[in-house]
Amino acid sequence: MDRTIRTIIVLAFLTLAGCNKQDLGNNDKGTNNLYEAQLLGLSINKPASWDFITSEESKAMLSSTKLEDKDMEDLVSVFYKPIVAIVKERWQLPIPSVSITVNPDEDSPNISPVEVLQGLSKMGYSSFKDYSIINKPEEIEIDGHKAAYMKAHYTSEIWGDTKLYPTSYETWIVPRQGYFFMIGAVSSQSEDQTTRSEIVSIIKSIKLK
Repeated sequence: MDRTIRTIIVLAFLTLAGCNKQDLGNNDKGTNNLYEAQLLGLSINKPASWDFITSEESKAMLSSTKLEDKDMEDLVSVFYKPIVAIVKERWQLPIPSVSITVNPDEDSPNISPVEVLQGLSKMGYSSFKDYSIINKPEEIEIDGHKAAYMKAHYTSEIWGDTKLYPTSYETWIVPRQGYFFMIGAVSSQSEDQTTRSEIVSIIKSIKLK
């Protein structure tokens, strides 16, 4: 696997690790239930029951999650910077979330998003407790654009908490000209149908220009 693929996979894991999000960028805007990254040509809608959260909240949520791989944990704590994330606030863990990160890369049009997810799936076994692949990486489309999708399960551990949380994680990779969108959705493995439907609606709302 070449250096470009490895870099993309590591950055994808920065999305995978947390159920959180950062502030909206200066060139972007979040109005009511709509977020637009105008320079990147991306927009996404959230349900009214979901929320945008601040970078401080995002950092607190991220730092509370344990990873099996200490080096990966350090990378996540420093470099995880989504352009947008949406959470459904509740007491029950894990907190459902959808987040999007951007990986600038000049070779992105020439790299298979399925290959990126295949590499990501292999790294999951050393980074997450009880990691297993539910849906293998496959080609799909998002808003008519080439993409790839996979789904994995793992057990979340929270610092200072003895409980274990069966977690479901879905990943989408969307190549663009000069960069990749990496979309991650976190939920419980036994998530209620309403929340599952809301996550599906969020992903379907994504528009790319």
